Amino acid sequence: MKISILLFSIIMMSACTEYQQARQSNQAENYIFLEALPQITTHENETAVLEVQTQQTPQAQVQQDLNMTMFINATAGLRVRSLPSTDGKIINTLEYLTEVNVARSSGIFQLIDNVNGAWFFINSPMEGYVFAPHLIHEDLHYNRQTIQNRRDNGIIIDTLLENDTQWTRRIHVQRIRIGVHASAGQQLIVYSDPQLSNGIVDKRIELFRLNRNEIIHSSEIIREDDLTTNSYTMWLKIYSAQGIGWINLGGRDPYANSRWEIIETIVTDNNTWVVRRQESMLAIWEVIAVREKPGLDSMVLFYLEPLLPQYNDGRTFVVEGFAITEEMDRINGRMDHWIKIEDRQSRTGWIFGGDGTVERGGPRFFTPENSIQSRLAWF
Repeated sequence: MKISILLFSIIMMSACTEYQQARQSNQAENYIFLEALPQITTHENETAVLEVQTQQTPQAQVQQDLNMTMFINATAGLRVRSLPSTDGKIINTLEYLTEVNVARSSGIFQLIDNVNGAWFFINSPMEGYVFAPHLIHEDLHYNRQTIQNRRDNGIIIDTLLENDTQWTRRIHVQRIRIGVHASAGQQLIVYSDPQLSNGIVDKRIELFRLNRNEIIHSSEIIREDDLTTNSYTMWLKIYSAQGIGWINLGGRDPYANSRWEIIETIVTDNNTWVVRRQESMLAIWEVIAVREKPGLDSMVLFYLEPLLPQYNDGRTFVVEGFAITEEMDRINGRMDHWIKIEDRQSRTGWIFGGDGTVERGGPRFFTPENSIQSRLAWF
């Protein structure tokens, strides 16, 4: 069996040339193109002895329905398998940039060449399992200027442990207008790669600088954990008119503590609500209804009444929210999320977010998008 070795070059071209040149892989499941994560020398045949030594038995995690469009991101093509494992029978090989529909994540992760990636089940153009690190999200495609569907934000595509650094990559699609909050010495600098060096050449090279009021689109976010210092840095991949690269968001993870994780889906008579994990605090100034489910069509469980003695100050009180609907609702001319709260008597239920206020600056709710927006733009 032939073993071919990839020669890696520094990614420092403009948006279009980088998008085409950066994808140099040999066989799909044996070469992981992370578009910034440390790149790995691999071998043509996945049954080669050296590769078998780097593979681990697939580990089961939580299965998740996705139903999203993605593209094949391996120039040599991507294998479709009968099982979520390299032990699965090869059904076919899909060509580079073939559009596929991902029905769900199998919940199975496998370590291949030091990359811990998920196996996704696709149902179009054929059925089978593919190794997720070789896919790019529909909205990551550089030519797709209109970014609409952010429901996939936060999904972990892969993790990589190299020496004393762990890299975790998630989908994060967002449109951002650069504003006064972005740090000129940090967040306006666009780099070719989050990684300083691969041991051979320097990789983190400054490509260009963003301008105030410039519109950018993000596609993914990486958490770089330094295991020796127990610290981390967040990196955001961005697309602008100047090119493609990475910006340093600093040390606040918008997905920390499982924030924005899907908890459940609630179906009511008029709507379907996707409920995500999100901590918040709201000040209540008037009597408002707390409902069994999100939406005005849901039954009222009890009322929050600031003037009651148990709320002490006789004017307002604060309730803690621990979940939020992904969808927004319009009530009395106000657009906002529904928030699941717990009051001082340990009662829980849903309130309309527009009925409360926040006693601080910044966004009302620090969703991942709002968290990044507050660092790079205006509020």
